[in-house]
Amino acid sequence: MPDQQVDTREGARSERYELRERRARILERLQVKDYVAVEDLAAQFDVSVQSIRRDLTTMAESGLILRKRGGATRVPAKGASQSFMDDLHHNADAKQRVARAAVELLRPGMVAFFYSGTTVARTAMSIPEEVKSGLTIVSNSLPIIDEVGSWSDPNLLAVGGLFLQPYMAFVGPQTTAAFRDLRADIAFVGASGLSAEHGLTTPNQLIAEVGGVIVDRAEMTVIVTDHTKIGKGGLTPIAPLESVDILITDEGADPDALDALRGFGIEIRIV
Repeated sequence: MPDQQVDTREGARSERYELRERRARILERLQVKDYVAVEDLAAQFDVSVQSIRRDLTTMAESGLILRKRGGATRVPAKGASQSFMDDLHHNADAKQRVARAAVELLRPGMVAFFYSGTTVARTAMSIPEEVKSGLTIVSNSLPIIDEVGSWSDPNLLAVGGLFLQPYMAFVGPQTTAAFRDLRADIAFVGASGLSAEHGLTTPNQLIAEVGGVIVDRAEMTVIVTDHTKIGKGGLTPIAPLESVDILITDEGADPDALDALRGFGIEIRIV
């Protein structure tokens, strides 16, 4: 009986992995095509039409795609820079899992800083309705400002400054000064690289300066990033690793790199 239970658990786990892989590949296909048809996807993955329809419905509910008659299309850019949108859709399934895990840390009444970056943006988009009430959001990210501004009764502080289009974020002295005058219970921060050797990094110095202030003014710092950033270095450090409380990433992250990060006292959550 114990062996049978193990086999059942392993089988269920294998099915989940196959499901995630299929949905990730659907997203990748939408990067090169404007539209995918249910019948074509069913043939490509050798599954039923009903399975593909369930995939597309779930992905649409998560904001990853738009459902259309007989298939699906990518989410429109809504004026965002192409580089930001490309990054938003890269490893989208993993980023969405990270975002869902991150919002579990939020409680009504909290003040939350939201840094720039696509996984941070997905985190804001994933906040459930029951948490939105009484939650104060502070952000310099235009996509997050647009998202929270669309809520029925948002409590939003939009931090302005010099607009940096590739990052879809406001930066500069005005931005950092505004954050220095505030405090938050929690900060959600992304990065282009995260490693024990190089710390939390980004290619842009202005973006890094804002991130450093956000981390300094938050009681808890949560890094949200997909596995492709783990173990990577970057040009400019954002904040010391000792100031990071939690890292949320996906199961593709390098185990050795994660072990090295644990040495800095970082709690790591794999989704």
